[in-house]
Amino acid sequence: MREMVNTPYAFALLASHHPRRDARVHRAAVVLHDAVQDLVHWQDPPVTTDAGREVFFAYAHNLEYEVDRLEFAARTQDAALAAHSLQGIRQTCNHCHRFFRPANRISADVALVIQEGTR
Repeated sequence: MREMVNTPYAFALLASHHPRRDARVHRAAVVLHDAVQDLVHWQDPPVTTDAGREVFFAYAHNLEYEVDRLEFAARTQDAALAAHSLQGIRQTCNHCHRFFRPANRISADVALVIQEGTR
């Protein structure tokens, strides 16, 4: 997922601060939507229990909801909704990654990547 999402996600963050770049936000939302579909339909998620599977897919469906809101916000040029949706996406990614993929030297936590990218 990282290969599909990071660049468009960075564009989405950048565009959320520059209203003239709405097309970039919309393209990023479409790419994110495709990536989220991979999560929602993942046949073998990184879990070992039924409860873990339920939690994983709850995060995936929440992410899908937030990405759909981002796409709608970009399409309708609603900057406030786009910013709110991006916050929801970041929170969902961070929570899921903390539970299913702890940060390491190779793959830093999403919060660290986003904080560094917005300085």
